[in-house]
Amino acid sequence: MKIDVYDTYATALDGTILHFDSLVPAGMRQNEVEQLIHDFVGADDPEIEIALDRWKSSGQTPIAPGTLAKVERCGFAVVPLRRIGRTAG
Repeated sequence: MKIDVYDTYATALDGTILHFDSLVPAGMRQNEVEQLIHDFVGADDPEIEIALDRWKSSGQTPIAPGTLAKVERCGFAVVPLRRIGRTAG
């Protein structure tokens, strides 16, 4: 899987500034990336700033299956950017 990595700043629902890397399929249009981040953050009109990080992106190099297996063996996963709803309690 080829990915692009965006250095991301976004305003959260409570007004705090979030800073994270957004990993998306390589070649995704910037407006689509911003929409994913908007949906993930969950604020009504979050301020979003993104910059493609060519150093971290693997636009020309797919993630090797062996590398993905190592990630999974360590208890980690490569997952799509999405907001996970949690209930209080």
